[in-house]
Amino acid sequence: MATQLLWRLTITNIIIISLFILLSGVAVYQSACFLVDRITDVGTARQLSFNSTLFQYLWISSFIAIVAGSLMHYFMMKRMMKPITELTRSMKSLKDGSYPAVLETNSKDEIGQLVEHYNELIILLRENEQTRNKMLTDMAHELRTPLSNINGYLEGLSKGVIEGSPELYRSLHLEAKRITNMMQQLHQVKEWDSLGEQPYPKREMVDIKELAANGVNLFEWELSNQQIDVVCQLDDGWLFIHREGIQQVLTNLLQNAIQYYQGKGAIEITGERLESEYRLAVSGPGSFISEENQSAIFERFYRIEASRSRETGGSGLGLAISKEIIDQHKGTLQLATDGFYHTFYFTLPLPKRI
Repeated sequence: MATQLLWRLTITNIIIISLFILLSGVAVYQSACFLVDRITDVGTARQLSFNSTLFQYLWISSFIAIVAGSLMHYFMMKRMMKPITELTRSMKSLKDGSYPAVLETNSKDEIGQLVEHYNELIILLRENEQTRNKMLTDMAHELRTPLSNINGYLEGLSKGVIEGSPELYRSLHLEAKRITNMMQQLHQVKEWDSLGEQPYPKREMVDIKELAANGVNLFEWELSNQQIDVVCQLDDGWLFIHREGIQQVLTNLLQNAIQYYQGKGAIEITGERLESEYRLAVSGPGSFISEENQSAIFERFYRIEASRSRETGGSGLGLAISKEIIDQHKGTLQLATDGFYHTFYFTLPLPKRI
């Protein structure tokens, strides 16, 4: 396709150059003959000789100019069309289902910008494909264990190999509950992905201190049962947010702080009103988090210790969902830790004053 376009452009250019040179040559020839005939007295024979010689020179120079101009145009256009040819091949490869390598370009013109945008698109598609494949693999891995357990026990019960007991039924119920919770969290991820596509998700002015207090009340029994103290120190602040979404972030952070609590000291919830944003943090002692885990802890299905997380019911989706919610609010969710004492904090923009 690009080759056909190159030849069409070249033929069009040859026609235009030829017409221009021929018309210019005829004009020059007629003007020169007229001037020689009128201004000088060279005689008929010499006039005819002059006309013939000038005609030959004009034809030769016109031919050389047409050929040279056409060749220059061809090679220049071929060089300019090279990125388009590579784009065509790359798109065909992409259409066939394989991700091509990024294209090289040193040009800063419109074609160079097109190639750069195409390269960014290829990288983004490749990353999305890798993320989707990883997510599908992780989902299959996470579902395999509880489904295998349930299937194994049910098969044993159906064949009479094992007898039912309250403990066994409780174990099966916990496995089924874990699968249900995982499906609910995946649905929440999908919901927030779809909310991100909306121009303006439903939001309202919310008192952040009241929201934090509600979050603590949800875990009052669990905190009392494990004898864990909670200290709240929050500045006053009203934020324009999605109430249920930020409540879920607080719930996830508090649940992790309680679930993986190790050591001594209270869980602290602090809120600080800054110049243009509000910073809320949940801090407390917990299990060791290495530097490698710190950089990947917000990824979907990522768990620091898979075996322990399965025992406690973790799916590796809570922090990923929380980060998605905070990102949709144009804020940031981060972790600060020395390895054993962890502070998960997020910032949200303050409403603009009118």
